Amino acid sequence: MYNVDNTLKGGEIMFDALGIISFLIIIVCVVMLISSIFSRRVNRKLWIMIVIGSLVGFLLGELSNAWLMERIKRGTKGRFLWVRTIGSSVVGYMFDTIPFVLIAFLGTLTVRDLLLMIALQYLMKLGIEAFFGTPMAYAAISLLRKMNVRLG
Repeated sequence: MYNVDNTLKGGEIMFDALGIISFLIIIVCVVMLISSIFSRRVNRKLWIMIVIGSLVGFLLGELSNAWLMERIKRGTKGRFLWVRTIGSSVVGYMFDTIPFVLIAFLGTLTVRDLLLMIALQYLMKLGIEAFFGTPMAYAAISLLRKMNVRLG
């Protein structure tokens, strides 16, 4: 489905979409079960909006990240992994964070709080990617090369 460096191979986005749809169906079933159990303790509408926001954000973020990572890889001729991982994450996390916060919390928080939530989540995600995700990708690729695994 993906090369080792997590870029799409041609024609496999439909397979990815089917996997995501299956994942979403499972999540919705789990959410329905959990919300029925905790319906007395948690505002059911808020819970459902958080889940929907999470799913929409995940879908938009992952697809935009994968699409942009492939474009950056072509543009850099496969070099500069850090540019691909961080550069695609800059866009992907916007498509993840903004829809999530707006779908989940619009109407329940002030505009100031929504903007703060978006900014903090976005910056935290980018920080995690820059300080942990990208170095771990380099370590994994190094290990795979030592094991003589063919990359990309």
